[in-house]
Amino acid sequence: MLLHFLSANNEAVMNICFLILLVGVPMFTVYYRNNIYNGYLSYSKSLNTGTMLLIYALSIFSAYYFFYLKINPDILEAIIDKNLETIYNSGIFTDKQIESVIENTPSDAPGSFSFNTALTLFIFGMFVNLIASIFIKKNNPNPFDSIDNEI
Repeated sequence: MLLHFLSANNEAVMNICFLILLVGVPMFTVYYRNNIYNGYLSYSKSLNTGTMLLIYALSIFSAYYFFYLKINPDILEAIIDKNLETIYNSGIFTDKQIESVIENTPSDAPGSFSFNTALTLFIFGMFVNLIASIFIKKNNPNPFDSIDNEI
């Protein structure tokens, strides 16, 4: 639903997604540490938890975004037009290079566009996860106490 209201401005959608990842990954990992692992979570388990969260969340987001762009191709055309306008106004590329970009736009644009968006968000989320895990980790001073809980 958020995509519907912000669909004309892809930059706003991406900023909101970045903000959700920036806040959501550490919050979920802290919740996981406090409720599942009794307050203790190693760095590797913290990374694993954040990575699994990213995979699940971005799979759902990517599928939704793909079907949304497939159902409403006008939004995809608006996003592509805005990106081409930005490229044209930058003055870095020649008209021939811009025409080459237009010709090489894939025919399955919703699929590649949703995949690239999810990949970008995953890379950003992994950076957030790596940094957050440094601060979230809390090693158990007596690791043998938790053996009964894991068996």
